Amino acid sequence: MAKQKFNITNIALIVGVAIVALSLIVSTTGFGTSSYTGSPGTPTSQAASCTDSDGNSATTKGICTDGVGRHTDYCNTEANVVEYSCTYNECQPSDPIQCTSGACIDGRCVAA
Repeated sequence: MAKQKFNITNIALIVGVAIVALSLIVSTTGFGTSSYTGSPGTPTSQAASCTDSDGNSATTKGICTDGVGRHTDYCNTEANVVEYSCTYNECQPSDPIQCTSGACIDGRCVAA
């Protein structure tokens, strides 16, 4: 039985083949790529969209629609409205907004 010795040429050939194979796997599967589309320091933004029918207006009852569903502005007291708006392509509720007109009816501030 003859022993085979690995010389530097054999090792370089094996490493080269491994690099080519790994490169092929990464390029065909997308493994190692990032789906991050935001600016540095911001949360990851997704491809989903978000719309707010009233443009974040407390005097108009609006519907915010995102990938999760539809979210309607609502009165949480007789004088406060919770307004949904888009943040990073997701509908987010506001903290309660006091109606300067004094009354909240059916998800919007109205004159008292």
